[in-house]
Amino acid sequence: MQDQRHPQRHRGCTQSIVTPALVAVALSLLLAACQRQDDSMLRELTTLESPEYGSEGVSDQRIRELQQAIREFEEIVERRVEASEQLGVYHRMLAVEYIRRSMYGLALDHLQQAIEIEPENPVLFYWAGVAAGRFSKAMAGRDERDRYLERAEFYYRRAIALNPRYAGAYYALAVLYVFELERPAEAEPLLEEVLRRQSRNVQAMALLAHVYAATGRLDQAARMYGEVAETTDDEAIRREAIRNRDQVREAMR
Repeated sequence: MQDQRHPQRHRGCTQSIVTPALVAVALSLLLAACQRQDDSMLRELTTLESPEYGSEGVSDQRIRELQQAIREFEEIVERRVEASEQLGVYHRMLAVEYIRRSMYGLALDHLQQAIEIEPENPVLFYWAGVAAGRFSKAMAGRDERDRYLERAEFYYRRAIALNPRYAGAYYALAVLYVFELERPAEAEPLLEEVLRRQSRNVQAMALLAHVYAATGRLDQAARMYGEVAETTDDEAIRREAIRNRDQVREAMR
């Protein structure tokens, strides 16, 4: 039988028996240490304001002065926030005007500055994609052109990430894949998403028919062009859809 006068042994190590009294002592020491640390941190925080208050603390008068200073600077901060918001509006207005005048490089500059102020506005990213895509056509070198197209892709994808229901951004990105980046297969799920939300969007239907034709699915392309002709109220679009359908059928023979 094990001698209870000696500490219990387990795997060659001695286990101490912790009594409630020892716990109370440990807690009191811990609380005292925390209090000393809090007092030290408070002194450091006080001396950050000015060394002259380090030993005696901050007077009531100084507290009132500091409170008044906080109120004044809060007003300044609020005015600056309002000014920043207004600056974002001006950048947006300028960008819209530049886009209307087909000045896409300048529009992109102002859209980027607006994005820095409103980094979670999907509309800004959408129009930045439009501007970057259009401006890429002005680039003489292939590498530089590709950089702007990559930016356009990023902007559209960011707009979709911020607003997953943004049908215009899905469609614009699909156009970019089909006609600029020559990656029509990647446009298909984007157009399907548009049509899932807007089943009578004839632009998306026509582009999807083009994707089918470009990826060798001529039968699906012919059917989709036929649906476009049946859906649209625009006579010019209807005639174009029928012409494309007939061309696809001819290619199938």
